[in-house]
Amino acid sequence: SLNNQINDYLAESILCIWRKHTDQSSNQITIDEAAKEIITGKTPPTKHADFYGYDYPFITIPDMHDSVWLTSTERGLSETGNNSQPKKLVKRGTVLVSCIATLGLVGIVSKPSHFNQQINAVVPKRASEGYFLYPALLSIKQALLGIGATGSATLNVNKGAFSNIKIPWLQSDDMDAYIYAVQPLFEAIEVNSKECLILNSLRDTMLSKLLSGEIDVSKTNIDKLNNHLAKVPLNCIIETIHHESQFFASGQFQQRFSRSKANLPHCRHDTLNFLAICRQAYACCVCFVAFQALVVSFQ
Repeated sequence: SLNNQINDYLAESILCIWRKHTDQSSNQITIDEAAKEIITGKTPPTKHADFYGYDYPFITIPDMHDSVWLTSTERGLSETGNNSQPKKLVKRGTVLVSCIATLGLVGIVSKPSHFNQQINAVVPKRASEGYFLYPALLSIKQALLGIGATGSATLNVNKGAFSNIKIPWLQSDDMDAYIYAVQPLFEAIEVNSKECLILNSLRDTMLSKLLSGEIDVSKTNIDKLNNHLAKVPLNCIIETIHHESQFFASGQFQQRFSRSKANLPHCRHDTLNFLAICRQAYACCVCFVAFQALVVSFQ
């Protein structure tokens, strides 16, 4: 979908910026040194049905595929379940890494959450440093595979081995400059992901009500609706997105971000303009497609 494509462009942009900053620094520290705390997850006993509910997300490996922000989970814990393991609750901005079976999946917690024993949580010393830890922990996948391949059927990297893996790190001023450049990208990905969940839920609700007859559009004035839709400059919007996405994929984009710190505000301005265009375009396209689907269904 367009929504996922936008997030893919933004995630790739983050990695480009991260590589640019880390290529200029030879400093490395262990994950343990970079983190305020490293926590291995835990699954509450399933025999206690009252431990499970909807008060807290319970993150497992299937929830981590193709996600920067972990905004939705298949399972959740109740307040009772949370109270059974309060030290396993991690706050927003914590970075999770899968370390058993499927190695190297990385995601950022979007709200206070629990997670299972296959996952290690890296709690940043400063909340904003999670924006650096995310790509840094993505970069250690090969190291995780090397450590985890011990000959057993299941790949496994224990907390001690994980904590001692080295990652690139930046000096204070360089870290601040990096965070300033990528923060709007991370924030936009989160907003976009949450909007996608809302739109998917709205689509499912509308379709079920439409099919059951709860929503009646039989008296819709099709001619008037088509005249209104004809005014939506969809081609112009799509061309704009195409132009902007080509810019982000080009060498020109990397050149913009290789400028000195004094020019970082200009890069941030370009980024925010791009995000505004894409979000407006996405909203227009969703409305256009939704209305067209209704029109086609009843013509």
